[in-house]
Formats: sequence, C-alpha cells, structure tokens
Amino acid sequence: EMAVLNANLPHEAAGEPLCRLESLVFSPLLVAGSRSSAIARKYVQPLIDCPAFTCFTGLHMADCFHAAFDALSADVIGYEMLVQAQLSTILLALYREMASRIHAPDQPATTDTARLEQMLACVHERFGENLTLADIAASAHIGERECLRCFQNNLNTTPFTYLLRYRCHAAAERLRYSADPVTEIAYSCGFSGPSYFGKIFRQEMNCSPSEYRNRMNKI
Repeated sequence: EMAVLNANLPHEAAGEPLCRLESLVFSPLLVAGSRSSAIARKYVQPLIDCPAFTCFTGLHMADCFHAAFDALSADVIGYEMLVQAQLSTILLALYREMASRIHAPDQPATTDTARLEQMLACVHERFGENLTLADIAASAHIGERECLRCFQNNLNTTPFTYLLRYRCHAAAERLRYSADPVTEIAYSCGFSGPSYFGKIFRQEMNCSPSEYRNRMNKI
C-alpha cells in the first residue's frame, strides 16, 4: 500500500503491530529545483494547489518509493540523484492521474470549505504569532465552537493541532534550507521556546530538529 499526501495536510498513521510503516517527507524544491522553474510552474505547483489532491492512494509506484527510501537509508553513492529521480517519477505519475481534476473548472465552494480556506490562510500567514482559537475563528467571522466543528468535520483534527503541525513543517523547511540557529527558528515559527519546540517536533517528525537538519543535509 502506498499513499501520497499533499503539503500542509494534517495526518497520522501507525504501522505496528500490523505492518511496517515507511515515509519520506520532502520539499517540492527537491523535485522542482526552484519555485520559478518550469517544472515547478507546470507540474509541481498545480498539484499542490489542486483542491482535489489531499491523499492519493491509487498509484502503483511502491518500487520507486522503496528505491528512494533504500538509497537514502543506505547512503549509497549518488543517493541524492537516485532519490530525486524516483520522487520525480512518482510525482509525474501522480500528475498524470490528477490532470483532469487539476485543469477542471473551479467549483463553487461550500460554506464549510470557504470558512476553512479563510482559517487555513490565517494559520499559514500568522503561524509565527501567538495565535489563539479566537483569532482563527475570527478570520472566518464565526465563533469558536463553529471553528472547532469545521476543523473536526473537514480535517478530523483541531485548530490547535493543525497549527502545531504547520509550525513543525514550516520549521522543517527552515532547518533544511537555512543555517539559522534552532532557537531562532523555534521562536520565529511560533513556539514558546526551544525545549517545547524540540518536544513537538520529535512527536511530528520522529526526530529532533538537529537530527532532521543533519539528515536533510545529506540529500
């Protein structure tokens, strides 16, 4: 079984005791090279922006995933190019599967969808601030209870959990692509301090911020 999840999508999974769970979390820039490249503009960004792409499970690309995973784990010669090539193959297959929905005319948003888009935009733009439930709810002009219901019904999570996960992934991006100190990244991403940041980051990414930085610098 293989699943491909879009960026900034709250999720959770457990393998043991029923199966072995392997995952690769990577920046779109690993495939696209830069945000302004032709690959980013023509293929990667349209996929990320496609509302229909949340979690896709119809790809038969497990061999490509395992080739990338094994190359990275074994630290083989040229693993950087091997990982990039396999992930590019997976994303191309995903783009082909999603092409009709990527280019489909926009559908009118439901009330819940419109509210959720406003609240997610608030989180994405202001995650470095001391955001409260009231702040998130106010961005969609609704009350706190309605905000909680909207997140639970549509994303199966709470606004606070989504905010923490988004902060973790924003921090992961900084760890990967900057030399900023971990403490500075923690505060700039909205965490109250480096200790709390380390605790939450380990829960989400299964490693410490420093371990993540060292691992990603190998790619």
